[in-house]
Amino acid sequence: MYTKTDILARSDTIGNAHQAGLCATVQCCVLGAEAPPDSLIVSVPIHPGYEDQPRNIDLDIDQYLENAGPMVGVRALNTVGVCLEQYPHGAPRRQKYSWSIFYVNQSNPLRPRNRMYDSLKVETAATWPLRSVYSNIVVVKSTREGRVCNVEEKDRSLIEMLVYSFPTHTDDALDMQLHRRRGLISSISDRVPCLFLIPPMQSPVQPHPIYHGDVLMNMVPHFHWANLVMLLNFPFPGPELAEKEMRLRIFEALKTFIPPSDIPEFFDVLDLCEGAVVGSCFPGRLSKSKPFDLNVALGHDREDPMNSFLSRLGFQSTVQDPVKEICGDSVGRVEVYRKRIGTKVVQITALVSKAEALSVVLRSPFTGQMNALTSTTIGSYYPRLMFRNESLCLEGFDLSKLPPTIRPPTFALFPDNSHWTNACGVYCPATWRKTYNDRGLARYRWSVRSQTAGPAPLWGMPPDVDPRHEQLWKGELLSWKMRRRCANPHCPNMVLYDSRQQFLLS
Repeated sequence: MYTKTDILARSDTIGNAHQAGLCATVQCCVLGAEAPPDSLIVSVPIHPGYEDQPRNIDLDIDQYLENAGPMVGVRALNTVGVCLEQYPHGAPRRQKYSWSIFYVNQSNPLRPRNRMYDSLKVETAATWPLRSVYSNIVVVKSTREGRVCNVEEKDRSLIEMLVYSFPTHTDDALDMQLHRRRGLISSISDRVPCLFLIPPMQSPVQPHPIYHGDVLMNMVPHFHWANLVMLLNFPFPGPELAEKEMRLRIFEALKTFIPPSDIPEFFDVLDLCEGAVVGSCFPGRLSKSKPFDLNVALGHDREDPMNSFLSRLGFQSTVQDPVKEICGDSVGRVEVYRKRIGTKVVQITALVSKAEALSVVLRSPFTGQMNALTSTTIGSYYPRLMFRNESLCLEGFDLSKLPPTIRPPTFALFPDNSHWTNACGVYCPATWRKTYNDRGLARYRWSVRSQTAGPAPLWGMPPDVDPRHEQLWKGELLSWKMRRRCANPHCPNMVLYDSRQQFLLS
């Protein structure tokens, strides 16, 4: 995979897959580890589902980079490459095209140093010691709008110059990765992705007789959560009544742990910690059952405000080791808060992330736990399953190996999606989804405090709030996949799986 012959052979195979209608491709540049002095223009597949407007993070660079990340689970995309939009770095004007450089930054005795990269470096007193890159380097070309486009022959010399100019010091490289909070990508759109349900209503001028405040107010407490969410998009007074009922249900689920009068402050503190309510308490809001405990995910080293708040409420804190079977390597520390109320002890568990809280949410082995509650929004990455109280399991996860201290999931757990009756769409477990502008994320507005003064058209829509309150959904650039193979007979990714296996590495 490192020589010119092997790289071009892989490109030809991918081209054949494209000709057979198995995948879409784009032309990129590869600097082979053992292919100097030539950089090569090759075909790179686009992840299924992203063919219309592919971004640099939507390309299957694994075809040319070994061990770029796990085959299932979560990948942190900011660690696999950088996006160069100005040249020289830091110039005030963006170039016509941006260039994304993907590489493997870990050494491995089985992976050769990139001799093409070594041949471009110039050792001086200012740059010594020089960094080495192992394995191949993949360079992707994108427009200013963020859509990938084909690398042309005339681009090769510029690409080599950009790779040569890539920072040799770790601090400079890190600054380039985090230069924009969008991380690696140049976005096609900055809109926040949400799912909204269109109400099957008559004309607002002549609403259905049942759609009156007094009647609706008595019906709303009996609504299933999915119907309550749909009501957010109806004309007044539906959204106001829906959000009031949502607030009542959330407070009901939390009051076991936090006194109702302190719940608004609890969410204020949660915002300070860049965190969210996660775990078993979330399905408790759907079924109105009492949750076993309250789990919160907090940003890296952001637990101090939560410590102070819960200590004031009488909680005692202890530190535990993370349960890797549940949260992988995303959690750096677990703070457990306990308080005796009468004859029982209530518990709040804070999962302190090594990065941002979202990585804790997505590294759960269950889709049923990929939900989060902040002070302004309720979000779910698998809303259809959430409303059905179902969950898929991460490939390779063994439920029987959970420690006895961990309670089993309260949702219906399925090993795969073979029971689905419709096409998967964006929720296909065999497709790499990305947190940035994810089309499957459903976010529903609520407010921990009554918003009676808010204009009716904004009910149920993404709120105009402090951006820090929405940092959970926009911060960390992650990619995740639940399974290598889809089991839904109605999904094209299952139908084409065997054919793709003949051409593409998996």
